[in-house]
Amino acid sequence: MMTKKHVQKSIKFNHTKFKDPDIESIFDAYPKPIREKCLILRELIFEVAASNDAIGPIEETLRWGEP
Repeated sequence: MMTKKHVQKSIKFNHTKFKDPDIESIFDAYPKPIREKCLILRELIFEVAASNDAIGPIEETLRWGEP
């Protein structure tokens, strides 16, 4: 599992690319401290899903205007 320090480093250089520009714009609109925490959580979700065959592929969507 990624540590917070590892995730923060990966976000700065290589975070999971957004497939949906609407979702990316929501993240971009968050204040920086909130955006950083949300991106850390997002990376953890993608990492856990990728490392566990029981989860399978995940799809990032907007619900009620939120990612």
